[in-house]
Amino acid sequence: MQLAGVDAGVQVIGVAPPGVRATLLGQQDDESSMPLDDYLTETLDLLRDKPDAKELVVERARFVRDAAHQAFERGGVVGKHVVTVERSSV
Repeated sequence: MQLAGVDAGVQVIGVAPPGVRATLLGQQDDESSMPLDDYLTETLDLLRDKPDAKELVVERARFVRDAAHQAFERGGVVGKHVVTVERSSV
């Protein structure tokens, strides 16, 4: 986030994921989590459609992300994490 405000040649995009079926957090068998391939496809489609986006939110994560955003605006604490991904715009 420190690089987002300066001309460092880096684009910062926030990514708000849902639970994803991946071994990283032991969710590979969690039926309530989004299949990894579906998540990656939707995220890359969003990035392709909006390469200058400040944030990417797949549809399955929108409800939680919007609720967290509203709670934050009201000064509440939300127990969800937002993952920030940095990629070069070059």
